[in-house]
Amino acid sequence: MNGRSLESLNQFLDRQLSWRKRELTALKFSSEQAEENFQNTILRASICLLYAHWEGFIKEAATGYVRFVARQGLKFKDVTPNLVALGLKSEIQSAGRSNLATFHTNLIQRIMGPQEDDFLPAWDGAIDTQSNLDSKVLREILCLVGVTGDAYLSKGQFIDERLVKNRNSIAHGRGVSINQEDYNELHELVVYMLDLFRDDLESAAETSSYLRNSTTF
Repeated sequence: MNGRSLESLNQFLDRQLSWRKRELTALKFSSEQAEENFQNTILRASICLLYAHWEGFIKEAATGYVRFVARQGLKFKDVTPNLVALGLKSEIQSAGRSNLATFHTNLIQRIMGPQEDDFLPAWDGAIDTQSNLDSKVLREILCLVGVTGDAYLSKGQFIDERLVKNRNSIAHGRGVSINQEDYNELHELVVYMLDLFRDDLESAAETSSYLRNSTTF
């Protein structure tokens, strides 16, 4: 994604999502058509790929959104507190490792001051899925991009137990058995949440909810 326009962001999100959905749909069809002896093997592999697209899209989409905001030519004073925290992330982390009062004071002065510096966060690496995108990690990503989490976190236990836990077990060589009905239900939920995340990011960009005066922060 090279541009700063809303259209550029929307096209990027659509591209990121469409190829993932095509691949997952093809895999779901293959598992449904597989011979009984091979079906569980395909379903186990499908869980791993379903998780890969879950983590991959959330990370790529959130990174794309941060990159979009960073290219709007804003000042720190213009953006919401979650984005200020992102822009000052390295300084906050350094302050946390330091016992120097001068270091801490300088950081607080910057936060409380006029904030006229350009908002130019380092978006590469800004979104950390910790290679284990469960509901706790997802909550932090939603906070970072300013997306309300209720619709996602209400499904958190399902994602944690049915997707992340099974993926981890399969990836570590454990003999987890997956049936087609359970997989189909999980497939539909993950695709729904990916669609929802795309829509929420597009809405946030369209309504400029990243601006401090456009929210209730």
